[in-house]
Amino acid sequence: MRAFLLTMLAVSLVGSCIGWWLCAVPGWFEKFVFWMIILCVIGVVATLLFGIPFVIPDFLFNYHDIKERRRKFDFDEFLSKFDKPTIALALATPLVWFVFLFVCMARIPEAIGFSLVRSKFETAAAEYEVLQALMPADDHSASQVGRRFGIYQVDMVGIDGRGGIYFRVNTGRDGIGPDTTSHGFAKNPNATGSPFGR
Repeated sequence: MRAFLLTMLAVSLVGSCIGWWLCAVPGWFEKFVFWMIILCVIGVVATLLFGIPFVIPDFLFNYHDIKERRRKFDFDEFLSKFDKPTIALALATPLVWFVFLFVCMARIPEAIGFSLVRSKFETAAAEYEVLQALMPADDHSASQVGRRFGIYQVDMVGIDGRGGIYFRVNTGRDGIGPDTTSHGFAKNPNATGSPFGR
């Protein structure tokens, strides 16, 4: 039992570290949550479709054996098999996942990743501010650049005459609909939209 719990804890720790590294890129956490929801729904449906037809007949055919085992079941003896270190290990894995989700929802990996390359983004933004100064207030443009800033691959840069320079580093589906969501970093964004949409 303890070896299994240690394995689960190790897998959770490694998975969380990989997840934090991926979540440093805006948009990855949303993709992770979306696919986890899809997998959970598929798991529940598969369990209902394929599990229940086997469980119900098994329960009906072995009802008396199950009832006898429940009568002889000793809860104190069952608990005695779990010492404090084992219980701590059993609680550690869900705690790791809770911390993982909290850190990702607080956007901490994104903040750390951006802080490491902020000067590169600011230098690039200063270059695009020259073009922005020549642009009418009601105009905007988006151009492909393909530049790398540390761990971020910027595929497009948007300039908005109303204010705002937008660096797009990731795109993804907006749920299951046909729309596409753009993710990235912006300097002086305006409240009415971006060159990539609202």
